[in-house]
Amino acid sequence: MRIPDRTSDRLRRIQSLTGMIPLGVFLIEHISVNALALGGPEHFRRAAAALGGIPMLAAIEVAGIALPLVIHSMIGILIATELPERGSREWPSRREVLQRATGLLLLPYLIYHVWATRLSPDVLKHGADLFDVMHRQVSGAGGIVFHATGVILAAWHLGNGLPGFAERWGFARTPPLARAAARVGGVMSLALAIAGVAALIAFATATPRLVLAPSGDAAQSISHGAKMQRGPGPALPPAPPRPVAPAAARATP
Repeated sequence: MRIPDRTSDRLRRIQSLTGMIPLGVFLIEHISVNALALGGPEHFRRAAAALGGIPMLAAIEVAGIALPLVIHSMIGILIATELPERGSREWPSRREVLQRATGLLLLPYLIYHVWATRLSPDVLKHGADLFDVMHRQVSGAGGIVFHATGVILAAWHLGNGLPGFAERWGFARTPPLARAAARVGGVMSLALAIAGVAALIAFATATPRLVLAPSGDAAQSISHGAKMQRGPGPALPPAPPRPVAPAAARATP
C-alpha cells in the first residue's frame, strides 16, 4: 500500500532550507551562548542581556525562528507520514528514517522548552533570571536527563540533516562530496551535543544568585530553593555592624 506523495520537491527544498539556515544557525548560537555558563553564571547573564538588548528582538524571533520552525515541522510531519512502496526509489534510507524519527521526538521537547523558558510566566511577568530558571529545571537527575536527551536529539537532527541538505541543494553532487558532508555533519552533531550537555551540567552545579521575587504583600528571598518571607511594607535596610569591644575589654580576666 502506498500513501500518495503530499510533498513536492519544492516543499522538500523549503523544509531542508528552513531547517539548516535559520533553525540550524539558531541552534548553534543557542548552544554557544548556553556554553558560556561553563565560565560561571555572570558570563551567561552578560551574553543573555546583550541578546535581550537587540532592537526588535521579538519580531526577529517570530520571523526568524518561530515561523521557520512551524514551516519546517509541518512539512516534516507530512514527509514522515508518507509511505512509499518498499524497494522504490522514494523508499527512505536509514539516515532518512533516523532524521524523521528524531524530528518527531524533538518537536514536543522544543515546544516544552520554549514554553518553560522564553515564554515562562516567571520570565515574562516577573522578570525571573534565565540562569536560575534553568538551574531549577536541571537540578534533579530527571531534569538533566530530560534536557540532555533533547539537546542530543537536536544536535543529531541538525548534523544528520546536513548531507541531505547538501544533496538537495546541489552542494554534494558526487559521492566524495556526499561523504564529506556526512563527516562534517557527524562532527557537528558530536560537538553540539558535548557543548550542550556540558552547559546543562554547568547550570545544574552552579550556585544561583539571591533573588527577591515579590508575591502579593510578601517578598520571597530564594536561594538554593529555600524561601524566607517577611511581612508587608518596604524592605528593611541592612542592620549596622555590631560594635566590637576593645581587645583589653574582651580579654579573659
